[in-house]
Amino acid sequence: MDAGTPAWHPAYHAARESAALFRPEAGLITLTGADRVEYLNSLCTNKIVDVESGRSARAFLLNPTKGRVLADFLACATDDALWLECAGGSAPIVLEILRKFFFGQGVEFTDLGSVWSVHSLQGPEAPGLLERTGASLPADEEGAHLETGIGAHSGRVVRWSDTGEAGFHLWFPAEAAPAVGAAIVEAG
Repeated sequence: MDAGTPAWHPAYHAARESAALFRPEAGLITLTGADRVEYLNSLCTNKIVDVESGRSARAFLLNPTKGRVLADFLACATDDALWLECAGGSAPIVLEILRKFFFGQGVEFTDLGSVWSVHSLQGPEAPGLLERTGASLPADEEGAHLETGIGAHSGRVVRWSDTGEAGFHLWFPAEAAPAVGAAIVEAG
């Protein structure tokens, strides 16, 4: 790379032409309990009650009294939980707001930020690359997700494009992050 080429250029080129692996700054929170869907639905802009297991919705978390946007997240529904992927450093803010407006509903919150990691695999070759790691792919619909494995590690793969090309967010335990990243690089 010559001195005039920006440092980000190779990754951008890979994401547009082949595949690129990123480690976005993102946190994960889970909501469990019988009232999780209705509770989250009452605080955000999207209809979380309509999100089926294995599907996702992007939503804004609102101040319940003034309707101001406080944070955004991707809400992924499973049979027994809602997983929230919070962009940037917003996970602590989201968790604080969820707890602030909690009045004993049947909901439990878990901050997974220190024990789970998020990778973003983006580019037209991302689906094939992910399959070569042994991972199963979610349905061919933005926001579809499933539990799968890469090597000996179990995690969740979310079909989500950050670039306009094919893309996935990969959620794995933090201790597995180096091995998951290495498996993806080796497969490519």
